Amino acid sequence: MKPCKDSCRFDAISEIIGHLPVGILILNSAFRIQISNSAAKAILNSKDGLSESLGSLRVATTREQATLNKTLDQVISGSVVNSEWILAMSRKSDRKPYVLRITRYHVSTPYSSAAQSPAVIIFITDPEMARVSHPDSIRELYGLTAAEAQIVSMLVAGKSVNEICSDLDISISTARTHLKHIFTKTDTERQRDVVRLVLSGPAWLGAGLVQ
Repeated sequence: MKPCKDSCRFDAISEIIGHLPVGILILNSAFRIQISNSAAKAILNSKDGLSESLGSLRVATTREQATLNKTLDQVISGSVVNSEWILAMSRKSDRKPYVLRITRYHVSTPYSSAAQSPAVIIFITDPEMARVSHPDSIRELYGLTAAEAQIVSMLVAGKSVNEICSDLDISISTARTHLKHIFTKTDTERQRDVVRLVLSGPAWLGAGLVQ
C-alpha cells in the first residue's frame, strides 16, 4: 500500500503546484527535476537564462552554474543553517534577472527508495511579469460586477486609474464610481488595500502572468 500512498501524494503535490502562477521546481537529492509546474516549464522552454538539460537545471553562465550547484549542495546537506537562499540569475536577453528562492524539503516520491527523501524546492520569479488574478475569480469572491472585477484585476497588475480608463475606454468619473462600489463591497478604503486583499486571498491561485 505504501508505494500507492506515496504515488498519490506525489500526484497531489503535482496537481496543487500546477495551479500556482509562480514557477516551481522540485529537485531530488541528485538535483534532478522531479516536478515542474506550467509556469516553470514556460520559463525553461523560453531558454532565456534558465533551461533544462538531461533533467537538470541549467543557468546562463558558468559562474552562475557553479554558484547554483554550491547552493544546492548546501541545501541538501544541511551544512549551512538557513531557511532559504535567494539567487539572481541573469538572462540572455536584456531583461531583469530571474529571482530564485531555494529551500529544503522532505518529500516521499515514487522515485525515492527512502520514505522521506531530501528535496529542493525552487520558486522562480520573473520581475518582468506581473501576476494578474482572473476577473471571474475576483467577481465571485467579493461579489463584484464584471466591470468592477475587471478594474480590480488591472489594479493588481499594476495599472494606474488613468491607464485603466484608457484601456477600458471609460471616464475618470465612471472609474471613481466603480472604485467607490469596490471599496464598499471589499470593506477597504484605498486602492492599495484592495490590491493587498486580492494578493493575500485565494484569487491568486488562478492567476496568470503578463508582461
